[in-house]
Amino acid sequence: MKRLIILVLALFVAVSLGLMAHRDPGYVLFGYGAWTVESSLSLFFLVLVFTLFVFYYLVRSYLLMRYLPQKARYWRRARRIGRTGLSTTKGMIALTEGRWQAAEKLLLRHVESAESPLLNYLGAANAAQQLAAYDRRDQYLILAHESMPSADLAVGLSQARLQMDHQQWEQALATLIRLRELAPKHSYVLKLLIKLYVQLKEWDKLVQVLPEARRAKSLSPADTDALEVRSFHELLIKSMGRQSSIDQLHRTWQRIPERLKDKQVLLAQYIQGLINFKEEHLAEPLLRKAIKQRWDNYWVYLYGMISGNDPKQQLLFAESWLRDNPSNDILLLTLGRLSLRNRLYGKAQDFFRNSLNSKERPETLQELGKLLEQMGEEAEAMECYRRGLSLVPDVSIEAKGRTVGFQGDRRVSVLSEISNRKEPPIWQLNN
Repeated sequence: MKRLIILVLALFVAVSLGLMAHRDPGYVLFGYGAWTVESSLSLFFLVLVFTLFVFYYLVRSYLLMRYLPQKARYWRRARRIGRTGLSTTKGMIALTEGRWQAAEKLLLRHVESAESPLLNYLGAANAAQQLAAYDRRDQYLILAHESMPSADLAVGLSQARLQMDHQQWEQALATLIRLRELAPKHSYVLKLLIKLYVQLKEWDKLVQVLPEARRAKSLSPADTDALEVRSFHELLIKSMGRQSSIDQLHRTWQRIPERLKDKQVLLAQYIQGLINFKEEHLAEPLLRKAIKQRWDNYWVYLYGMISGNDPKQQLLFAESWLRDNPSNDILLLTLGRLSLRNRLYGKAQDFFRNSLNSKERPETLQELGKLLEQMGEEAEAMECYRRGLSLVPDVSIEAKGRTVGFQGDRRVSVLSEISNRKEPPIWQLNN
């Protein structure tokens, strides 16, 4: 539309000028020395316009010839960039589709003319990893770093991920430690480092890095809490090893934040450690406090397995829980054990029988059987053992039918089958 309007205006001006020249062509005279030139005004304007057009196109042709090599270079470069972009796009599609050989070939085809070869080399490294060509992978990562030294963090993260995928744990650890020096608060670096520490079971180092990961929000708060609990749990187990001591157990417990010390899995492990190191008197008040704060069958069960400084007082504490839990079979089992520790055999027998009335468990039958055997009631004791074995699903028929008797001072029985039963843990049977 715009061009049409311009064309109409040009025609209008041309027709107007033509009519004016027809009525009065005008007169132009040029003189220089003895030379004179005469012409009509209309012819003069035609010659002037023609001369301007010729001059314009001469100048334009000169400039075109002068800058032709530069334009040719720009054209060739644009063509190369177009080919490189197309090859990169096809390579990334092949990488996404899992066509590793094609992806590696396409990504490297025109990499020398790519404006940003970093992505090509990283993609080729990923494809080489999938082809188990680890030497080529490492070479591509080196080339990626050389192509853009400022992208050291991005290249390092890609290298760490690929090393972890190939289970090159030590190499990945070295890479992540270097990246952490470059970016101490980088969220993804901390996330990969946490994943690696879990894989390597480096619980002590994991405990050290988790607070930073929490501040950087590398993981969700729930995942961070779970990892923190697991780390301290593993450290408590480690502090109970043969090469450890009670002091190491205490030091590990002191490292645990107060907000985590009431976690069942941690407190239970610490108490188990105290029991292993013959420090049960330290475990008793901890368990009593835990039960007071929150009733839990596992705590109650464990309370009957330890010996406090005052067995009589320990029994009184446990009996006070009967008011709210009169028919709890775990509590009755615990009270039976505490009564045995106080040499109250009749009372212990009543607690064991009441526990069995609530729910029969192999462990309760074993305790009652041992007590009856000590009291000389061997027939009833053997019946308890047989009933206990019948409740254990993984005990063979031959074991169930075995006769329990005496051989000198050595009792031949199947109590070990009861002790090594495969029933669900007692702490999974709350209330």
